[in-house]
Amino acid sequence: MERLTKKDCKTGWPVVRPDCTVYSMTNRLAAIEDILGDEYDLARLRALVQADREGKHAILPCKIGEKLWCINNYGEVEETVAAGFFIQKDSVCIYYKEKMSSEYYNAPLGEILFLTREAAEEALKGEKHV
Repeated sequence: MERLTKKDCKTGWPVVRPDCTVYSMTNRLAAIEDILGDEYDLARLRALVQADREGKHAILPCKIGEKLWCINNYGEVEETVAAGFFIQKDSVCIYYKEKMSSEYYNAPLGEILFLTREAAEEALKGEKHV
């Protein structure tokens, strides 16, 4: 998205581009506020954007303790919960535990671990037709 402002080369203060209208500025500001909500910390937002640019963050697919669904070792869909996360180079794996096991496993979403029962059952159907 193209910026609506630029920095004045003499003062360093932001100035509005000459081709920019009040309408376009108002729409852009409204869109930004819709994303950020009523209360936001610009310093934190700047830090998050910088971390994103440097590849130093990961967006987690769920919260610890959130309900998930897995295809267990017996080929059945069962409920589990997210117990933690393991960040790999290009993906986030979630630690979980099957009901009949004392061990924790980790897996990325979409293989044997799913956010909904429906997605897990659909994946299980696909495996049976292979």
